[in-house]
This record gives sequence, C-alpha cells and structure tokens, in this order.
Amino acid sequence: MSEKTFARHRPSQAVIDELGLPPEFAEETETDVVVIGAGPNGLIAAAYLTAAGFDVTLLERRFEIGGGLATEEILFPGHYANTHATYHYMTDYLPPITDFNLADQGLIYHKPYGQVGGIFGDDYVYLCKSFEDSRDALVTFGIDQANAYGDLALRFRTIVDEILAPATYLPPDAPLDLTMALQRTAVGQDMLEVSEMSALEIVSSYPLRDSIQATLLYSACQWGISPRESGMGFMAPLLLDRGTQKAYIHGGSHRLASSLSRVILRNGGLIIDNCEVVEITTENGEATGVLLEDGRVIHARKAVLSSLDPQSTFLRLLPAEEVPRTPVTPPRTGSGTSGP
Repeated sequence: MSEKTFARHRPSQAVIDELGLPPEFAEETETDVVVIGAGPNGLIAAAYLTAAGFDVTLLERRFEIGGGLATEEILFPGHYANTHATYHYMTDYLPPITDFNLADQGLIYHKPYGQVGGIFGDDYVYLCKSFEDSRDALVTFGIDQANAYGDLALRFRTIVDEILAPATYLPPDAPLDLTMALQRTAVGQDMLEVSEMSALEIVSSYPLRDSIQATLLYSACQWGISPRESGMGFMAPLLLDRGTQKAYIHGGSHRLASSLSRVILRNGGLIIDNCEVVEITTENGEATGVLLEDGRVIHARKAVLSSLDPQSTFLRLLPAEEVPRTPVTPPRTGSGTSGP
C-alpha cells in the first residue's frame, strides 16, 4: 500500500506500528511552520524557510505538487504537455533560480529565438528575444518603424530592469513613499507618467503602423487588461518587455516544482501530497496549526502560511469567529487581471 493511500484511508494503530510508518502519519505532529498548498508560491516559501533552518511541513491537496507548474500526460502516451504555466516570464530575475542554484537540481531554461508574431493581411510582424533581431525583422516596414520599436523596447527594458522587476520580489512600499521615491529619478518619473496612461495610449504614442501596434497591444493586454483602461499603464512595460523574453523548461514546467522540492527535502523539510487541509486551528487569535481531512492535526510552533486564494484561506479554512465580519472592499486591480 502506498503512502498516498494511507493519507486518506488510515489503517489501525496496530498496522501502523507493525509496518513502522514514518512519524508524519501520527494522529498529532508538530513542526515550526505549516505551508498550505504546494504550488509555486508554497514551494518557494517552503524552500526559503527550510534554508533558514526552520522545520517545515508543506501540504498539497492534489496527488502532484506544483499547482500551475503542471506537466501531464493528457493527450496520448509518452507525450507530456504543460497544462497551465506553459512559459515563464521572469526567469531573468526570479531569485530562487540563483539563490538555490536550481540548474544543479535539473532545471534548464530555453528562450526561443522567435517570441511574438502577428499576421495582418500582407503584414507579418515578428518580434525576437533580442532588440537587434526584432529591429532587423521590422526593417521590412521601413527604418523608421524599426527605430520606433527600438526606442519603445529600450525604454521599457530600462523601467523593468530598474523598477518593476526588483519591486516584484520586495515588500511593497506605502503608496506615498513609493511615489516620492520614483520622483527622484528620471526613470522613476517616466514610470509614474506611464502608470497613468492606458495601454492603447502608450502604444499609440509611437509612430508605428497598425499591424505592429496591434501585436504590441496583444502582448500588453493578454492578461485581461482593457487596452483603454487608464491607471494600469505600469503593466504595459512589464508585459511588452517580458513578452519577448518567454522561457520554456526542458522536460516541462513541472521541473521547476521538482527542483524546488529537492531543495526543501535536502534541507530537512517534509512534503505530503494527497493531504487536504479542512481547517486552520487557532488559539487566542493566532493560527496554531491545521486539521486535515482524515482527522490528523499538525501543530505549528511558529506560523501557518497559506498560499491559497483569500476566499479559501479566510472564509473556508479559518474559523468564522476569527474572521472580521465587516465587508472589505477589494482593491481595484483592473478587469480580469491575473498572473501566469
């Protein structure tokens, strides 16, 4: 009988003792930190916590870890497909890749030469992973078109390199503090100006032919942002720049999950799949552990960390008396905005 079978169909204590099952199958266990959900966020959090010396137990409801980092045999035998995160945008900046030297854990990225293409009648717009090659491809429409795209691409790469990419992996500043900090530099002022515009206004400010503008707007709005929605302009530089830097993992996106799991296990962490959390236990207003579907309890000495969505965490897992009943207005994030 597999460990996964034990997770839902627990044998008697006599059988447990006879087979010498590991301590994670005890009725009650204790760890420093419980992490709920072994998707990318849960895996990365658990990897850093174990590297810092904490005793971590990572729990996943599904039979496979990874969440959106799924690579499955869904079409025909021997053919594996990425069912969610097909390509990755931020591989040039993602800290765990270098912090944990994931290349040594079997993680190999590949950036295709061609990144974005659009066909509009006789126009074929082709954007590559390098500025120079994209400009060469656009020269067929005129040197002015190639230069205009080059100006746009270089401007947005600067904003991403100096502001957006670093900010992605740091705790957010207060809005007023962030605005004041951005006003101190030329690139920061440019970022503030762009943020108040819509994607359509940003792209239209460059003298590019309609086919090139349409291709760029596709990249800038593919996460569901309306091209006419103002106040979301900061997303345009990020998506237009990273849209030409998409990377694929040799062997499928699940290799990233596998690499992170090796880091966690190497540092002494524990990962349990097919293990659904039904409640976050609390005492005196603090999270103290989790109750699992099969009745087991895992106590947390330090913290319980949930990588699930807010509704699942606060409205389903936390006891009702621990959640304020006052309605909270969600922040304005744009229509249908989501991440990869």
